Amino acid sequence: MYLDNKICYVGSTKDMKDRMKNYRVLHHNPKQVGYTCKIHQAMREHGFDRFTMGLLEEVEVENKRELFSIEGGWQDTFEELGINLYNTVKAQGLGNVYSYETYQKRLAKQREKIPCDICGKMICRMGISRHKKRKHKN
Repeated sequence: MYLDNKICYVGSTKDMKDRMKNYRVLHHNPKQVGYTCKIHQAMREHGFDRFTMGLLEEVEVENKRELFSIEGGWQDTFEELGINLYNTVKAQGLGNVYSYETYQKRLAKQREKIPCDICGKMICRMGISRHKKRKHKN
């Protein structure tokens, strides 16, 4: 994903058409989790239609660790060429910000079931706020 061939965002997807559709929805909806991401802020600032998505490489991988490694390699390549990136977190590569194991631990914590302090229902940690907004409107 890039803007006027000057600033780039490196990501990965299984379905480019679906990914682009998600960007279109997420960049302007403040209720979406990714709303504050750098790439979405830039889309609001410059206009979604000024961004272009292109395929850098088509790969088959066994797991996300391999995918993050490849993605991180592309991020490193663009940085070496002096191209600015919208990526706020470097995918696992030569200069990873956090390891795959840390990513897995964070994900496990988000998926951990905790009780709602209002009704006691067990809800995954990352969904507790949405549960309270929808089920306990006050």
